[in-house]
Amino acid sequence: MILPATTARIVPFQGRLVSPWNVVRPKTATRSRRSRVATVAGISALRQSTSAAHAATARDTRLAGRRRFYKIVGTTPSQAPWVTLPASETAAFVESPISAGVDNTDSATGVVRRGKLDHATLRTFLQPRSLPGSTRDGPADEQSFDWHGVTLDGRVLRTPLGQPLSVPSVTLATMIAAEWNAQTPYIVPTQMPLMTLACTALDQTSRQMRTYQETSLNFVGTDTICYWEDPMEDRGLYQAQERLWGPIHELVKQQTGHALAQTLGSEGVLVAKNASKLFHPPALYDYAREFVAQLDAWQLTTLHACAAEAKSFWLAWSLLMHQQQTQQQQQSSLMVDLEGAIQAARVEEEYQIANWGLVEGGHDYDRLNSSIQIRSARAMLDCIALDRKV
Repeated sequence: MILPATTARIVPFQGRLVSPWNVVRPKTATRSRRSRVATVAGISALRQSTSAAHAATARDTRLAGRRRFYKIVGTTPSQAPWVTLPASETAAFVESPISAGVDNTDSATGVVRRGKLDHATLRTFLQPRSLPGSTRDGPADEQSFDWHGVTLDGRVLRTPLGQPLSVPSVTLATMIAAEWNAQTPYIVPTQMPLMTLACTALDQTSRQMRTYQETSLNFVGTDTICYWEDPMEDRGLYQAQERLWGPIHELVKQQTGHALAQTLGSEGVLVAKNASKLFHPPALYDYAREFVAQLDAWQLTTLHACAAEAKSFWLAWSLLMHQQQTQQQQQSSLMVDLEGAIQAARVEEEYQIANWGLVEGGHDYDRLNSSIQIRSARAMLDCIALDRKV
């Protein structure tokens, strides 16, 4: 191999190989002033970018994946979220690692950071109330609930938007504290579903009631439980849908006096293609709007979470109705319990798994996530109803 010509002196061998291009240039080879200025400018820019990167790293408060930094988790009586705390108490809080977005930003999450609402508005939305149609209809008295927070090493936990984490149930606060206590050795926010739901109700739903109402109502016109398989094409799937979805249809008809629209097989494809929503009776759409308008932030968060998971407004509605009937000790053969709701939300997927098998790392994760989301949302309402005094 012929090396390129160079005027550099030869570097003697000193126990390691030296590239012919990695040599010391003669002193006569000087750089121009323009080259030196460019080099200095480049070094300065590099230092500035490095400093900015270090500063960004220092400001990064994400705790997801961080080692557990606290020892003792507890609960403490707290004030309602609409009560202003004295300025002297603001130092006794710890920020929440449950970020508004997956990457600690608001991107692609629908999160809107708005100014704080007035106390009267927050009180209206966050004060727990009975479900529409309950024997104890309307908002409960303030004395009916005791508010509690969660502490990490004695410091009260805050929500992502900075307000104290305060829930109207000591049972719910204890369950959230148990989620925090289970975070070892690393903090994994996805393993704290009740914490996430409570923060959603406090930070998002209570400040954007109209947005969450409309998002939930969007599922009425495209409700999954209204798209049935044609029995002539797949009788097995049709029978599974009839067994799990049929009681919900009957319950809607019993409670509202109107039947849900229902499509079979390819008819559903045509409806989805040519119409923006299902042809439910107009009275059903009116009933759904009136129903969500009477929900508090905790109930609306539960409805929204279940509807988004099952892609079904009426399945989420039936779960809330079952919770109401359970609290009133009025059982009905048409009521869909928690297990039935979870099965109804996954009837098609489970039917395909039974016929074609389960894909590990896919179907099993979907099954687990669906169960966690629906169970957690229902558990939050059960805890609040359980600790109601009157």
